[in-house]
Amino acid sequence: MVDSRQGPLFILKDLITSMLSKPSRSEETLLFAKNFLQHPRMLGSLIPSSRFLIDRLLSRVDWKRARTIVEYGPGVGTFTRPILERLAPDATLITIDTNADFTAYLKADIDDERLIAVTGSAAYQRTRPGGTTPASRPPRTSRSGCA
Repeated sequence: MVDSRQGPLFILKDLITSMLSKPSRSEETLLFAKNFLQHPRMLGSLIPSSRFLIDRLLSRVDWKRARTIVEYGPGVGTFTRPILERLAPDATLITIDTNADFTAYLKADIDDERLIAVTGSAAYQRTRPGGTTPASRPPRTSRSGCA
């Protein structure tokens, strides 16, 4: 039988407490938990991705050819650090997050000149190099109908 205290908030409290017991990750965990509680729909999961998942997804990238990688929604850098570990010395990683706390955390926590951490929305990034059309909107046209 499940104790009535085992509701979502009780489980969340226990999870945060257990994660905080790891001193090397306490700041990261607090930031992640704070933002999950403030904006639960903005984070994909309360629990960061596992190393197995990260390795599996990143194994599909051709790291010898990758010169610019864009990571949307990096959060506290769960994928950011492994990407930088694999990224060539002359390549660039651009992270884009709508949450300024996460962007500030990445800038302060990761000292790597290949990382460019930006606060913004992926919806308003250019669709192609030199393009000006946001991905979420159709191109604007003049009165004559030409772009």
